Amino acid sequence: MKKFLKIFLSAVLVLSFALPLFAQRARRVDTSVRPLSADDAQERWEKFLASRPVKDYCFKFDMAHLPRKSEAVEYFGYVWGRHISGGTYSMRLKISQKSDAGKSAEFLFVSKNGVCRMFKKTGGKVEEIPQSDWFKPILDGLVYTPFDFAAPYKKWKSNYAGPGRVGRAVHFFDMRPDAEFAEKNPNLKKVRIALSREFNAPFYTEYYGEGETPERALMLDSIKKIGDVWFMKEIEMQDKKNRDKDKMKIVAIKFFDSLSPEIFNVENFGKEIENPILEEI
Repeated sequence: MKKFLKIFLSAVLVLSFALPLFAQRARRVDTSVRPLSADDAQERWEKFLASRPVKDYCFKFDMAHLPRKSEAVEYFGYVWGRHISGGTYSMRLKISQKSDAGKSAEFLFVSKNGVCRMFKKTGGKVEEIPQSDWFKPILDGLVYTPFDFAAPYKKWKSNYAGPGRVGRAVHFFDMRPDAEFAEKNPNLKKVRIALSREFNAPFYTEYYGEGETPERALMLDSIKKIGDVWFMKEIEMQDKKNRDKDKMKIVAIKFFDSLSPEIFNVENFGKEIENPILEEI
């Protein structure tokens, strides 16, 4: 089970949920969970940041956008990824609406030592996404944003916020952006991650604007094992203001000793990429 830590951080898409157990609101104080010392909290956080997938990967996903007041809209897509370290990684995302192939987009996320750049391709045109647009939906109407997939906040300054429960014992860590990021994105004040006490893996991630109520939340629904590798299978992103949701389910996956670097090369991002044969799950 501990190999789960090495496969997907929350976030890769940070990525982080259908078990009702994990969808409960996080309790901020729980006397049954012992708080960490400053040294233990620092050690846990550093281990989380150092964790990464053990191999390169590609997975196919289905996504349902579930508006609170209208019909669901179905999407599908692919994600390719390779991780050198917690702060150095590349990820490529392709997503399309099932009922309208013209509604599609591709993204490339490249992080080196915690410095993240994001690119978008629509209609064959490649553009770098400015920080001020990192929170725009990956396609109109969705809750998911490029920021959620790339999860650059993992390298922000963090502090231990105490113990609690999100269906299980967790420890909360708060991350706040630096002054430059905050100036360009004033609506995001902090990100809070709940790391499980047992596995030090993220089960719940909240995004805060002004005030003490989260505006969006990323929740882990279920995980699955292939061979000796655990990975997240279902995740949910919820807009806490309007109650709209995006539910993502991984339907096929394959791990690679090494994917071609050309897949993640910005200069080649405009070229089409062939979808590999994956193992259905």
